[in-house]
Amino acid sequence: MSKAFDLTRTRLQPEKPSTSQDAAMAQFVREAGDTLTKSELSQEPQRQWLQQLTKAAEAIQDDRSKSDALREIATVYAELKNDTQAATLLNRAIDSAEAIQDDESKSNALREIATVSAELKDDTQAAELLNRAIDSAEAIQDDGSKSDALRAIATVSAELKDGTQAAELLNRAIDSAEAIQDDRSKSDALLDIATVYAELKDDTQAAELLNRAIDSAEAIQDDGSKFNALLDIATASAELEDDTQAATLLNRAIDSAEAIQDDRFKSSALSNIATTSAELEDGTQAAELLNRAIDSAEAIQDDGSKSYALLDIATVYAELKDDTQAAELLNRAINSAEAIQDDGSKSYALREIATVYAELEDDTQAATLLNRAIDSAEAIQDDGSKSDALREIATVYAELEDDTQAAALLNRAIDSAEAIQDDGSKSYALLDIATVYAKLEDGTQAAALLNRAIDSAEAIQDDESKSNALRDTAATSWALEDQQNQQSLFHAVQEVAQRGRHRDIILEMVSIYAKQGQWNRALSLLRGHGDASTFANLLTIKAESRNPKLIDGAVVLEVMESGDPGSYTLEATIQSPDESCKQRASWWEVITPDGELKARQVLDTVHREQPFTSRLTSVDIAADQEILIRAYFQGTFDQYSGLSGYTDQALQGSVEQGFKSVRLSPRFAAWLESEGDQPGECVE
Repeated sequence: MSKAFDLTRTRLQPEKPSTSQDAAMAQFVREAGDTLTKSELSQEPQRQWLQQLTKAAEAIQDDRSKSDALREIATVYAELKNDTQAATLLNRAIDSAEAIQDDESKSNALREIATVSAELKDDTQAAELLNRAIDSAEAIQDDGSKSDALRAIATVSAELKDGTQAAELLNRAIDSAEAIQDDRSKSDALLDIATVYAELKDDTQAAELLNRAIDSAEAIQDDGSKFNALLDIATASAELEDDTQAATLLNRAIDSAEAIQDDRFKSSALSNIATTSAELEDGTQAAELLNRAIDSAEAIQDDGSKSYALLDIATVYAELKDDTQAAELLNRAINSAEAIQDDGSKSYALREIATVYAELEDDTQAATLLNRAIDSAEAIQDDGSKSDALREIATVYAELEDDTQAAALLNRAIDSAEAIQDDGSKSYALLDIATVYAKLEDGTQAAALLNRAIDSAEAIQDDESKSNALRDTAATSWALEDQQNQQSLFHAVQEVAQRGRHRDIILEMVSIYAKQGQWNRALSLLRGHGDASTFANLLTIKAESRNPKLIDGAVVLEVMESGDPGSYTLEATIQSPDESCKQRASWWEVITPDGELKARQVLDTVHREQPFTSRLTSVDIAADQEILIRAYFQGTFDQYSGLSGYTDQALQGSVEQGFKSVRLSPRFAAWLESEGDQPGECVE
């Protein structure tokens, strides 16, 4: 409200305002009514004031403004438990609403009047008003606006305590909705009314309405609109408590989806209907629907759309723990993906399929499918797309519990990556495969692959691409646990950078050496390459080693422990540049030096005061067990470099020996960001 009114002094002298004054007068009436509701005036002054406000509202020329003002006064009467006067004013508001020329404005006015009408204590008066609102809605010419009004009236009708009157109003709304000419608007109206019936636990009536909604949806000519209508109908059908009725409706929805001409929309419709079908409690009916969806998906002509539909249905099977059926579907999805002509689309499809494999509990089936995915990836002509597919497939290998099968698949991926002609694409593929080996704790194989990646990177002709590849290789090498392999790889990157005179990579290596505390090596490498800014960066790293508070990002400053081995309580002091829910420390965690997550404390609050403390209980570690404690930042903590996620700092040590601040590669065990407990709803 823009200003407060003194109801004991203000005198309202209503005059017929000019058209230009209508909006201002309507606003005055609304604000005065709101103030009156909150006032402590006795009954007689309240009555006098409402009479004055009513006269002022009646004098408004603009029908929409008059309707709004009368509705607002009626709301006051309703809150003062004077239903008779409220109903009188709401009838007048409907009169004004009916005179509104613009259909959308008329629809909005009727929806608001209906909402207030349903709040009356007297259901008979409320029903009379809602019937009048339906009469007015039927007179709206624009089908979309008419549909919106009827949907709103139907929704509030369900709030009446008298079930008989509510049912009569809903049936009237149905008849009116059926008369709408535009199929999409008709479908939307029937769908919302059906949803109301479902909420009233009247599954029989809801099912009948949903069938009517499908009839309307089938008549929609535009494939996109038909898809949206079927999606909404499928969702509402699954909410029925009677699975038999729900299954019948979902079968009808599949029939309608099959009639969609555009393969993309058909694919999306079938995917969504399949997902909804899985929500049925009757597993037999759910399986029958999924099989129907598969048959329909198989008939899709466009290979990409077919592949995506089969993939989504396979995902549903995987969630239902039916690995056999999921594997069969994934084989079908691969067949479709292989037929895709566009390399980028084929690569994307194979990567998505590979992701689903990881959800299968049967590693043997998953490995068989992943081998097929590699076969398909090898046939991709474009090196960039082939590299992307192989990298994604390799990432999935790490999800397999059988390390032997994972290693065999990774070797296949290596061979395929080595055959890539473009050196940049080859380098990135080998780099990602090396990261997977590190996750499998095979440091030797990871180091060997990283050496191959360095060789490929050196052959890249474009300087910027070569620098990026070398920088990524150095960061991945830093993430290895084995110090000997790590230093050997650093030396290899350094030599390539010096031979190619890549000053930016040399300075990157200087920074890494400094963060590791290898100051002699850092200064030695810096000779002939440094400038004032480089030396300033080294001084910053030195200062950060003495005072971790200077490090950018979410930093763990201190940890205090209590309790017994196997069930310690850790209390961490954390500093983070929290600004909002999108820019904050979202968790801190305890991990082993080889990247195993031991415990995580999720942070669901923005911490305005820094630093702050957080407690983690029941941490299962031994007193002498070496651990790392680090924090994760959601958002960008370095606007210049765009850094986000894990900070390159942690506390390292044990309960027995204590902890000290160390610097880590931001890529160290970076896969953990998608594992373990995740943040919930944030509180500002």
